[in-house]
Parts: sequence; C-alpha cells; structure tokens
Amino acid sequence: MKIDLDLIQHKFAYFGEDKNYELYDIKYVFYPVYKCVANCIFKESEELTRIESEILKILKILKENHLANLKSITCLDKDVLNTILAELTFKGYLDEFLTLSNKAKDYLNDIKSKKITEKDLCLVFDGVLGDILEVSESDIRLENKIQKDTIEIMPKNKSRPRNECLNEIFKDDKTLKQNIFESLKSFGGVLDGEIYQINELNSIGKFYQKHLCCFYKNQESEEKIIALSMQSDELKADENISRMFDELIDQNNFNVRENQASKENSEKFQKYTSSINFEEGLMIDECSHGKYLKYSLNNAKKDIYIQSPWVRAVVLKEYLNDFKNALSKGVNIHIKYGIEKRNRHDKESIDNEGLTIFNELIQEYKNFKIYQDNSHEKILICDDDYIITGSFNWLSYKHNDGNERKESSMISKNKDSIIQKIKEFK
Repeated sequence: MKIDLDLIQHKFAYFGEDKNYELYDIKYVFYPVYKCVANCIFKESEELTRIESEILKILKILKENHLANLKSITCLDKDVLNTILAELTFKGYLDEFLTLSNKAKDYLNDIKSKKITEKDLCLVFDGVLGDILEVSESDIRLENKIQKDTIEIMPKNKSRPRNECLNEIFKDDKTLKQNIFESLKSFGGVLDGEIYQINELNSIGKFYQKHLCCFYKNQESEEKIIALSMQSDELKADENISRMFDELIDQNNFNVRENQASKENSEKFQKYTSSINFEEGLMIDECSHGKYLKYSLNNAKKDIYIQSPWVRAVVLKEYLNDFKNALSKGVNIHIKYGIEKRNRHDKESIDNEGLTIFNELIQEYKNFKIYQDNSHEKILICDDDYIITGSFNWLSYKHNDGNERKESSMISKNKDSIIQKIKEFK
C-alpha cells in the first residue's frame, strides 16, 4: 500500500477529538505473534451440550431414585441440575418422571456413530498478551522479518505456546490446552465440527503483524497511539489495535527493541512540545505545519495569507471549520494558488471538489478572497506578525511511494519581508 504522509499528517493531526494530544511521529510498528499448528480431534456437532448428553447416559442406567442419584453422581448444584433437567424436558428428551423418551434413546444411539476427524489448525497467539488472535484450517500469512526504520514490540516469553506445556498454566489461571479449547469454541463459526481433543502443537515460530501507527503526545508528556488500516480504499483508525496499544502503554507493556527507529521516536517524543513557538528562524518539522495553520486561523486578528501551488478538497475539509470560524469573526482570508502545468500528466492545481468549497465560501463570506497565480511558493502569513515559508504545501498533499518525505519551513518576523509578500497578494 502506498503511504501518503501528507494526507496522514492532515487527517490525523490530533488524537481523534482530543486536541490535547498532537501528532509527533508516524512509523510502522511490528507487533510480535506466535504461529503454530495444532493437531486436533473434532467430532460432528451434537444437538445437546456435553453435560446434557452425560445426564441422559446416567439416567439410562439408573433404575430408581433418579434425582437423588443424579445429584450424587454429578455433584452439581441443585438449582443448576434442575435447570438442566427442565431444559431436557422442554426439548422432549425426558418426561415428568425423568424417564427417557424415544427421542432421547435415538439420540444416545446416534452419538455412537458420530464421525470423528483429525485436523491440523493454524493458530496465531498474541506475543505479549497470550490471546489467540486467529484460527484457520489453512496457513496464515504473516511478516517474518523486521523492516528497516520500523519499531519492534518485544514479546513476552510466557506468551509463547509450547507443546510440552499444554497441561501447564498459561493464561488466566488456565492451562494452555484449556485456553485453546475455549478459543476454538469461540471460533466455532469457521470450524466444521466440535473440538474434542488437542493432541500436540507443531511448527511453533515467532512472526509479526505490521501496523502503520501515528504517535501522539500531550503537555503532560503522556503518549497515545492510533493504528491505521485500509477500509474500502480509505485510511481509517483501527479501533481494536489502537485500543490494545493504549492498554499496553497504560500497563507499561509497550516495550520496544532498541534500534535506530525507536531511538528517533524517543528523541522526537522528548523534543516535541505542543506549545506554539514563534522564535525567529525556527525550523518547523513535517508533523508541525498543521498545528501552525490551525493556530493562525484561530488567533488571527485581521488577515491570513496562504499561498499553496495546489489545493485539494481532502485537506480543505480538515480545516474547513477553522476557516469558517475565522471568517465569522471578521478575519480576512486571502488564498493564492496555481502553478502552470508542464505537461499533460501534471495534475490540475485544484480539484473539482476543492473549487466547489472555494465557491461556497466566496458566496457565504465577503472576506474570503482567492487569487490564481503561477508560483511554486508555499507561504503562511498571520496579520503582519510572522511569515512561514518552506517546502510544505499548506492546502494539498502529494502521493508518496512509502518513503518518509521530509518537509520543513522557517518562521520569520521581519516586517519588511512580511509587508512585501502581502503586497504580492494584491
């Protein structure tokens, strides 16, 4: 999948609706999982539960005093036993005297001929939490190597399944075999038959699930992560993976292997500040441009000037409410866009939906003005307080082949430069 970092930075600049958390890094995270092959015995699904079947078998043998003997043999609580017996009576397997009906006798005879099959199932275990994530009757394809410039989460040794430990405590005070049994039952809809026995585990190995993640930080130096996924060709937050990462952070289980990518991520976390800094000559990194644009739109007193060679609706929508709020307060917004196409393969300076948004703003607000130009300059001016110039396309994004693209701009408070550039908007 081609990754468009410009689009991600615009769309996921904040942690959902929480504006206190701001984006400081985007990286792939490789999450550890263990894959193995479980040799299992299945039998055809039965109409009754195992305990209901066993009660029918016991009643077939008992001659008298059914209820008292049943309670003694099964060691079940009286209310539980009565509930099961009432259910069997309702289903037509017993009469009011706990005598087996013909339906029950036929059922017990059919059990003997139930088909038993042996299957190899592919299981994927969470390498940190130990849960079974996937079950399939065919192989499950996973990443087996860590890519360069990515973050690797460290697995926990106790979450690795081992054949020799099938009957030892694995998770939630249950043995590994019990955990597999319960998981296979929960995946029953994709499996043919009822799990009867787990013989052994083979081909156990460590693999990875790859997630593209946005990293966030607030003023209290707390961290959040959003994992992204493609849904119907649209990049969205993967709520389940994001929630899991959030829990790992809260539990101090988000442990990463130290490599260049994790060092860079840690340095960005330490250096990143959510406060706006307008120091003369300050260089703005690629993740911070959106923050400065929003700040300018929300804090301008008279005028905002934006020059962007290209304009795309997908970016305009991210800032549309900020534009409208500024315009409603009487702030004049001047946008200059356009660059001459060099050949027929070059894209239009503005897409159709973007032009529609511009026209709607012009009709609704007299203080919204656009100018067409032929320039590659990228500029943001707030009143006559500061100007930001650099390589960042303020109102567009450009396709990226998956390599991180560096963008930067510089802040200047030089009044002469600001006044000169404002004149060029006239």
